[in-house]
Amino acid sequence: MAKSEDITPKPDIICKEFWTNERCADLFNTVLFKGEQLIQPDDLIDMDTDVSSSIEFPKSIESLKKTRDIFKKSKQGVDFLIVGIENQDEINYSMPMRTMIYDGLCYYNQVRDISINNKKNEIKYNNRAEFLSGMKKTNKINPVITLVIYYGEKPWDGATSLKGMMNSLHPTIMDLVSDYTMNLLEIRNAKEYKFSNPNLELIFNISNELLNGNLEKIKTEYQSDVLSSKELRFIGYITKSKKFMNSREEQITMCEALQKWEDNTFNQGKAEGKAEGKAEGKAEGMVEGKAEGMVEGMAEGMAEALLEMATTLLVRGMDYEFIAETTGLSIEEIKSISAKIPN
Repeated sequence: MAKSEDITPKPDIICKEFWTNERCADLFNTVLFKGEQLIQPDDLIDMDTDVSSSIEFPKSIESLKKTRDIFKKSKQGVDFLIVGIENQDEINYSMPMRTMIYDGLCYYNQVRDISINNKKNEIKYNNRAEFLSGMKKTNKINPVITLVIYYGEKPWDGATSLKGMMNSLHPTIMDLVSDYTMNLLEIRNAKEYKFSNPNLELIFNISNELLNGNLEKIKTEYQSDVLSSKELRFIGYITKSKKFMNSREEQITMCEALQKWEDNTFNQGKAEGKAEGKAEGKAEGMVEGKAEGMVEGMAEGMAEALLEMATTLLVRGMDYEFIAETTGLSIEEIKSISAKIPN
């Protein structure tokens, strides 16, 4: 059985731990409100992320099961603004429609809750329209804003509105079609924003550099920056690094974290290379039944293992020089391996 400290935290837990009220307020104020402080951290309240609902139609009841990544409400005087974050590490071409459904379910649930409360409190309706609606003319619902955060290294090339997903018909027709705009933040462009929380900008920048394989730049520019375990785990979530996601250090400099990551990558690759080389070499030797067969098998096994190790290091963003030093392969061989890795 795996020890508890070896179990990688679930991505949704990492995200919820990272997106505190302070960071959420800073995110929305900076990205969507252009620096205007419309959301205060102390005014944010966590909401149930399960927005599933059953919608009644004349002849059926349809159940929609949806869960939000981050879901909070912000006090705005006596009213509320509801905000949600949807995390995307891959491009999703249906995202504007999905965002509309998330927000639509929130509006639907608000109307349903108003109707339930009116009935529970025996509110008297003034006319037939109010009675059929289940809500009074004066009842209001709270607005919802969703921000999609895309962590991928490739530019988002999908639509950012519902109309962007549609076939374009005659302009007169399209002018009458309701649209729904998706708010999008690509962390590859996060440098365009000046966040109040310096570590938020730092985390986005480091993640970007890791995704682009700029390890030397991180060592030079961010080596003395101190990160908490939650911040380092979030960088691991963005970059898909289990080593960072498993961080248990209370405080650690980026230089120390990166060194541990490189050591772990090297040792793991070295161990896998040795194991595969010995196994394949032994198997080949036994089949051939000759000493030269054993030698050839081991050589082939080591070559295969070095190929595997180089591929792993390339996927993890290591530069050619580091991989060459680690594996003994030439820069030309490493470039050839890199060209065969799907984008």
